[in-house]
Amino acid sequence: LFGDDFEHGGAALAVLALGMAVVTAAGPVQTVVLMAGRAHWQLADKSVALVVMVVLDVLLVPAAGVKGAAVAWVVALLVDAGLARWQVRHLVGSG
Repeated sequence: LFGDDFEHGGAALAVLALGMAVVTAAGPVQTVVLMAGRAHWQLADKSVALVVMVVLDVLLVPAAGVKGAAVAWVVALLVDAGLARWQVRHLVGSG
Protein backbone atom coordinates (compact mmCIF):
# COMPACT_ATOMS: atom_id res chain seq x y z
CA LEU A 1 0.00 0.00 0.00
CA PHE A 2 2.80 2.46 0.89
CA GLY A 3 5.51 1.07 -1.38
CA ASP A 4 8.65 -1.00 -0.97
CA ASP A 5 10.58 1.59 1.03
CA PHE A 6 7.97 1.61 3.79
CA GLU A 7 9.39 -1.58 5.33
CA HIS A 8 12.76 0.09 5.95
CA GLY A 9 11.20 2.25 8.67
CA GLY A 10 10.18 -0.78 10.73
CA ALA A 11 13.34 -0.90 12.82
CA ALA A 12 13.16 2.83 13.58
CA LEU A 13 9.51 2.48 14.55
CA ALA A 14 10.34 -0.41 16.88
CA VAL A 15 13.07 1.65 18.58
CA LEU A 16 10.68 4.56 19.03
CA ALA A 17 7.90 2.34 20.35
CA LEU A 18 10.13 0.71 22.95
CA GLY A 19 11.58 4.04 24.03
CA MET A 20 8.18 5.66 24.36
CA ALA A 21 6.95 2.71 26.42
CA VAL A 22 9.75 3.32 28.92
CA VAL A 23 9.13 7.08 28.99
CA THR A 24 5.41 6.51 29.50
CA ALA A 25 6.15 4.12 32.34
CA ALA A 26 8.01 6.94 34.11
CA GLY A 27 4.63 8.56 34.66
CA PRO A 28 3.91 12.25 35.08
CA VAL A 29 7.23 13.12 36.75
CA GLN A 30 7.69 16.21 34.58
CA THR A 31 4.29 17.49 35.70
CA VAL A 32 5.29 16.94 39.32
CA VAL A 33 8.45 19.00 38.78
CA LEU A 34 6.34 21.84 37.35
CA MET A 35 3.74 21.58 40.11
CA ALA A 36 6.54 21.81 42.67
CA GLY A 37 7.36 25.24 41.28
CA ARG A 38 10.59 24.14 39.65
CA ALA A 39 10.04 25.24 36.05
CA HIS A 40 13.72 26.19 35.83
CA TRP A 41 14.60 22.54 36.45
CA GLN A 42 12.29 21.60 33.60
CA LEU A 43 14.04 24.11 31.35
CA ALA A 44 17.42 22.66 32.30
CA ASP A 45 16.20 19.10 31.67
CA LYS A 46 14.89 20.00 28.23
CA SER A 47 18.12 21.85 27.40
CA VAL A 48 20.25 18.85 28.35
CA ALA A 49 17.98 16.55 26.32
CA LEU A 50 18.27 18.88 23.32
CA VAL A 51 22.07 18.88 23.48
CA VAL A 52 22.10 15.08 23.79
CA MET A 53 19.81 14.74 20.79
CA VAL A 54 21.79 17.12 18.57
CA VAL A 55 25.12 15.49 19.43
CA LEU A 56 23.74 11.99 18.83
CA ASP A 57 22.08 13.08 15.59
CA VAL A 58 25.39 14.43 14.30
CA LEU A 59 27.11 11.18 15.27
CA LEU A 60 24.47 8.60 14.32
CA VAL A 61 22.47 9.91 11.36
CA PRO A 62 25.29 9.88 8.80
CA ALA A 63 26.12 6.27 9.62
CA ALA A 64 22.72 4.80 10.47
CA GLY A 65 20.20 7.11 8.82
CA VAL A 66 16.67 7.05 10.17
CA LYS A 67 17.55 4.32 12.68
CA GLY A 68 20.25 6.57 14.12
CA ALA A 69 17.79 9.44 14.34
CA ALA A 70 15.32 7.21 16.18
CA VAL A 71 17.99 6.09 18.65
CA ALA A 72 19.05 9.72 19.24
CA TRP A 73 15.47 10.78 19.89
CA VAL A 74 14.80 7.91 22.29
CA VAL A 75 18.02 8.55 24.22
CA ALA A 76 17.09 12.25 24.52
CA LEU A 77 13.60 11.32 25.76
CA LEU A 78 15.06 8.91 28.30
CA VAL A 79 17.53 11.53 29.54
CA ASP A 80 14.70 14.03 29.93
CA ALA A 81 12.44 11.61 31.80
CA GLY A 82 15.34 10.25 33.86
CA LEU A 83 16.40 13.70 35.01
CA ALA A 84 12.83 14.56 36.02
CA ARG A 85 12.47 11.22 37.81
CA TRP A 86 15.67 11.80 39.74
CA GLN A 87 14.59 15.33 40.67
CA VAL A 88 11.22 14.15 41.95
CA ARG A 89 12.80 11.32 43.91
CA HIS A 90 15.68 13.26 45.46
CA LEU A 91 14.95 16.98 45.35
CA VAL A 92 11.23 17.74 45.38
CA GLY A 93 10.67 16.94 49.00
CA SER A 94 10.45 13.28 49.71
CA GLY A 95 12.11 13.85 53.04
